[in-house]
Amino acid sequence: MTRLAGKVAIVTGAASGFGAEIASRFVEEGARLVLADLDPVAGERTAREIGADFLAVDVSSGADSGRMIATAVARFGRLDILVNNAGRPQAPTSIVETDEQEFDRLIGVNAKAIYLAARHAVPIMRRQGGGVILNTVSVAAIRPRANLAAYNASKGAALTLTKSLAIQPAGERLRVNPVCPGRGDPPLPPPPLRGGPGAGPTRRCSRRPTKPTSSRASSSKSTEDAVSDPEI
Repeated sequence: MTRLAGKVAIVTGAASGFGAEIASRFVEEGARLVLADLDPVAGERTAREIGADFLAVDVSSGADSGRMIATAVARFGRLDILVNNAGRPQAPTSIVETDEQEFDRLIGVNAKAIYLAARHAVPIMRRQGGGVILNTVSVAAIRPRANLAAYNASKGAALTLTKSLAIQPAGERLRVNPVCPGRGDPPLPPPPLRGGPGAGPTRRCSRRPTKPTSSRASSSKSTEDAVSDPEI
């Protein structure tokens, strides 16, 4: 399998779960990969197992995001694919009990991180004649669940930002897509809510210009297959 031969990719939140499966599949398909995660122990372990480079990154930090993109380009000379997969869950909490710091952190990891990474990656992709940005969003962006207002808001923002990035001038050859999984198998570490009761039936995240994938409950394997599909 060599559909990504010669391509350079970054996958964030890739130490475990969806991100680790995506990273593994990309390497199998021939990509040269930078695996980025906040957890250095799990990140280094996954990188060794699949044969990728690891970089410890806080995706909500502008400085870390810039360093991540610059490191990939310095090591491999280009950047073809950026997968913004890192995510932060929320324990079921009413809006009046959600403190400001936690709200800001959810927005920072789940939405702002996409802006930060794109801000540094898009100029590089423009110069080299194109690129792909894939964002792991959530069914929460289209079917909010009770007592997860901050998480729902962060994923809604992520989806709208993805749509906004997708509306690029055609000549730039930049493709931006969301993938909207439900609760993961395995889920995010506690609190483990990417999906859950009330997630609703399978629906698409959006209409043109993006071509997303969504599901009520997703295995890491199914999400990895979706992200690695060159037609998405």
